[in-house]
This record gives sequence, C-alpha cells and structure tokens, in this order.
Amino acid sequence: MSNRAAFRAVPVNERTMERIQELHLCTDVSSAGRIASRKRAQGDARQLTKRYPLYGEVPPDVVRVTGGDRSPRTRFVAAASSATSLPLPGLPEVAFAGRSNVGKSSLINALTLSAVARQSDKPGKTQSLNFYSVQDGLALVDLPGYGFAFAEEGRMSRWNTLIDDYLGGRGSALKRVLVVLDARHGVKVNDREMLQFLAAAHVKFQVVVNKTDCVTPKDLARRWALITEEVSRLRGAHPQVHMVSTATGAGIAALAADLCRLARAAPVKAAATRLPRAEQLLAEGCQVPRRPTQREVDEQALLGAEEAEKTRNGASAN
Repeated sequence: MSNRAAFRAVPVNERTMERIQELHLCTDVSSAGRIASRKRAQGDARQLTKRYPLYGEVPPDVVRVTGGDRSPRTRFVAAASSATSLPLPGLPEVAFAGRSNVGKSSLINALTLSAVARQSDKPGKTQSLNFYSVQDGLALVDLPGYGFAFAEEGRMSRWNTLIDDYLGGRGSALKRVLVVLDARHGVKVNDREMLQFLAAAHVKFQVVVNKTDCVTPKDLARRWALITEEVSRLRGAHPQVHMVSTATGAGIAALAADLCRLARAAPVKAAATRLPRAEQLLAEGCQVPRRPTQREVDEQALLGAEEAEKTRNGASAN
C-alpha cells in the first residue's frame, strides 16, 4: 500500500469534521476574501473582517492578547543571535518553532492583529530569536526555522545550538513551545526530531497545524488524527492540537484564548544568570539533553507507523 493510500485509509472522525466546518478551517483565501467584501458592504469594516474575515467574534478572554478590535500594544523587544545576547526573562514566554516557511511569523501577527513580526516568502528569513511583548503581559518568541536546506552547514549548526540553549535555559519563564506544522505535510523528519528533543528536555509544547485553507476537510481530519496520535505518545505534549489558517484567520481565536490563560500566570522571577543551558546543567551535575539521532528518529517513525496500522486495522474490523 502506498503512503497516499494508507493516508486515505485513516478513518474520518465525525466530531473532527464538525469542528472543521464550524470554524471554516478549510475555506480558501478567495472565498474568505468574498466574505470580507460582503462584510465591508454591510458596514462591518473592522480590522478583523478586513485582514482575517474568518477569525470570528473575539471572546472576552482573548482581548488580553489581541486587544479586541483595537491594535494591541505589541512591540519588538530584542533579537538574539547568541546565547549571551538572550534577554533575561521577565514575562511568561511562548516560543514558536517550526520548519522554515511554515508560517510562524504570520501566526504571531494573526494572534496579535499586528504586523510586528517580519514575514517573507524566502525560507530561513528569521535567523535570530526575535522577542515581542504583547500587552506587557506575555512575550512571544519567534525561533529560527529548522530544516532550511539552503543555509550553510555552519550557520545551521549555530542556529541549532542557539535554539537548544534557549529552550533549555528559560526555566519557569518558558510556559510553552508551539510547534507549527503544515497541514499539507503533517509531521516531517525535522518536525519529529524537534518534538522528540522537546520531550527529552522536559519542555512543555503544543502542536499547531497551520495552512488548513490549503487542504480538504477530510484530509485535514485525517492529518489531525495522525498528528494527535503521534504527539500523545510524547512526554510534555499538550493534548490539544490546534488547527488554524493564518491566511483567513480561521481557528486563531481559540489559540489566542489558550495564550491568554498563560498570560494570566504568576509573574516570572527574573533570572540571575545568562549562562547557556548546557553550562547550567553541567554546573548542577545534571545530564544535558541531546537531540535524537537520525536512527532514533527513523525508529520512532517506524513505531508510529506500525501503531497507526494496528489502529486502522482495528477500526476496519469493527
């Protein structure tokens, strides 16, 4: 059976389909644009309806992050290209990780209803850790994209080291890492490597599936099921996998509500050192977490495929 045939064999969950249709997650950009035009013709010309017509009504608890229909107080704080240039934590932090060009910067802009995070069609544009303060209550951190094949090997190595130092060295300040995946491709090798590293480093993370406007509802439901199944086996993973489209705004409000709950957490105690995480752990006599080898990633993927096949066979038998 080919990979495509195996994917098509994944059962489609009715509740997942209802959620997809309720949030208009698979509505394409052209259709969303027509919806925006109709709303403007009806006199509804708010920022949400102009840029993100499928964002929906903003729940009261989302105002903390988005500023409601007003432009939120979102500002650029710092760009770190080395462990020693990382700013000391002072706010709860949420980091955005993902493959190059998966839409991390676009997601930050959609969540904050701003254009503070620079976007580019060229993969690998973000080459530093960029820190943004939202409403002075939450820090969003845009991490360099991984899996960028056109970057120099030495530069990629420095990026990986910087990301490792950041992820392992923020302590209680780092509330969650959002790993952004492409709805068209699901979990790729580099994504799996990052997820396993986060689990090994005891970092709390959550998966966000972006670009839902580029797939059909049934394919999105299958992709969501496979991703949720794989993520559920990893330590430190948040059980809910969000589905969003940064092109239309669909699903963004639900994710923003989650971030608001993190923003209401207790104030972060300022760090007393800028030492990279590896040095801190060695000084404390602890083991330094490492990235999984390619063989370990392949073995985990094979195990996941075997378990998924058992699940499909069991569903077919029933």
